[in-house]
Amino acid sequence: MRSIPGAWIRPSSYLGAVLFCLLTFWGNPVLGDDEIQYFDPGVGAIVSVAGTIEQESFQGLRFRVGSRGELMEAPASLVVDVIYDVPGSFKPAYLQARTDEKKIQSLGLDRSERLQAIAVAIKSYEELLALGSLARLGRAGPHFQFRLARLKAEAAFDSPAKLQDALRDLRAFVKEHHDAWQTPSALRLASRLCADRADYRSAAQIHRDAAGWSELPAKAKRDQAAEAVFFALLGKDASLAGQTLDSLRSQAPLGTPGAARVHALLALASAAQAKPDDAQAMLNALAPSAKEPGDRAAIWLMRGFCEQSSGRQENALWAFLHVDHLYGADRALHASAIQQLIKLFEARGDGAKADAYRQRLWREFAG
Repeated sequence: MRSIPGAWIRPSSYLGAVLFCLLTFWGNPVLGDDEIQYFDPGVGAIVSVAGTIEQESFQGLRFRVGSRGELMEAPASLVVDVIYDVPGSFKPAYLQARTDEKKIQSLGLDRSERLQAIAVAIKSYEELLALGSLARLGRAGPHFQFRLARLKAEAAFDSPAKLQDALRDLRAFVKEHHDAWQTPSALRLASRLCADRADYRSAAQIHRDAAGWSELPAKAKRDQAAEAVFFALLGKDASLAGQTLDSLRSQAPLGTPGAARVHALLALASAAQAKPDDAQAMLNALAPSAKEPGDRAAIWLMRGFCEQSSGRQENALWAFLHVDHLYGADRALHASAIQQLIKLFEARGDGAKADAYRQRLWREFAG
């Protein structure tokens, strides 16, 4: 079995020549197989492979590819979408739903037109789910529920009136599917929706609840706890973050994998206490210990949030652009940077750049 935490190893050159090709996000499905679309850090693009999925979990996918049935794993953080093989009676409706979803990304749509396109895609997924019992769809059924909730989240980012509907569907999905590959994305979408309305307490609670799920492995629980701390600090609620942050720091001494991400939160804590220069000094001191690209991405992302917290929007813009241009392999951090870039370009009155980043966010990331 081939896998790397947080990245992919493609099959041998023979299988790679047969199975892998660069595609756009909306590649055509391969009948008789599931199609797994994922970000390949090695080529810096979304690629696609036909395979048979054997296991799905919060951690990602396990599936077989090629005539030899080579077993592979994909971390959930890199999976963009799966086009599931479904019974024939569902295929026309599935194709229609995917076609309608693709239309949302058409260039030149204004906000009203985009919301109309989203509404059409939502209706298509609702009709697809109404065709028969979810049991007949197997793993595709929960995925359709996720895509529907994701579409509602996309609408809610543009229309505050749609927020509660989106949160209800995302929370329902998370409640029913603790151990699905889509669940980390659903959690991120729900918390980002809350944070987008400055409801940082609710955003933090979403991840705090997930950190308590018994079925998650220890690392996933720590990651969720760190997300809870992050949103608490964005809300300048040091009391809500303090005890958990101290615990996380004790579990991640500097020099261990992922430690820089936890210690970067200490800088955000300083920024939350109106100490912007201290925050930047902490990040500068932390940078030499960040050996992995994901750790460096976390430092630059936190630099951007610290600058935002201090009202230095221009500095924040350049920090988030740094993540976008240099550290796209960490998909969760990259998506967070892009979301902030959308807001910053909108605030600058640069609608064209904001729309370009918005399209990337919904085209290239699961959540």
